[in-house]
Amino acid sequence: MWRIFLTRVIQILILLIVLHTTTVFCRSLALALVGRGARCSIWQALKAPNNTSSRLDLAMSIEAKINLVRSDANGFDLWETPQGAFWAPKGTGSAIIPVTLADMERKVYGTVRPGDVVLDCGANLGIFTREAVRSGARLTVAIEPAPDNLECLRRTFATEISEGRVIVYPKGVGDKEELLTLHVNPKNSMADTFLGSQNEFSEGPKVALTTIDKLVAERGLDRVDFIKMDIEGFEKKALIGARETLAKFRPRMAIASEHLLDDAVRIPEVVWHLRPDYSIRCGLCVDAKTWLHPEVLFFY
Repeated sequence: MWRIFLTRVIQILILLIVLHTTTVFCRSLALALVGRGARCSIWQALKAPNNTSSRLDLAMSIEAKINLVRSDANGFDLWETPQGAFWAPKGTGSAIIPVTLADMERKVYGTVRPGDVVLDCGANLGIFTREAVRSGARLTVAIEPAPDNLECLRRTFATEISEGRVIVYPKGVGDKEELLTLHVNPKNSMADTFLGSQNEFSEGPKVALTTIDKLVAERGLDRVDFIKMDIEGFEKKALIGARETLAKFRPRMAIASEHLLDDAVRIPEVVWHLRPDYSIRCGLCVDAKTWLHPEVLFFY
């Protein structure tokens, strides 16, 4: 009894230090020690501050290398980047493209293998789709519900679509078929979400959702090798809607775990309920001041 009480007191004292320290390395370590590190190990906690700073430094370096080629009358910009050309909704490319290209360089979502059939859930402007194509994926399904992003994907991957290497799928994915309101951030389409509006968001269109299982059946996919999923807090629902796909194909998965506070705990619970034989690996960890969390969880 006293041992438990003493342990709790020590944890509270460490947490107080966390909340008042300005040394990010000390804070990250303390967060891990008091159990606020989700699945981040002590070693990953020590590296968390550098993960954040290196991402920003890399994004700034990439920002200097991208160029706006032209804008059209329909409200879209064409950007030239070190990884090729991308279309973006007008006024958003300079904010989105450097950060997402930096994430690709950091291998935040892991690696696609030659010949893979890939589901890119939350394709946005298609930067991971481009990564999958360049890595030799046999087929990449770019799954995206936002109308402006869909137009950008169709323009950016016109050649790959005609060659049958990319499919642009115009729906979101969840645990059932339904229509939901998409809440949009006019400055950052990566943050568009079904989970309700925040101050900088506005109410967007109602868009269709389906399940990964129905998508796989509809498109007649003979296998699924890799699922990347970054859908702003809807990951658990989308995994439930992939029950048959996971049972049949057991794809490798990179699932974003940074959107909701309990993601790092609940997402593995959902996956293991569907397939207990998955192993898990924690991706890069981020210091969120009062909590550590992995950006992505890998299942294999």
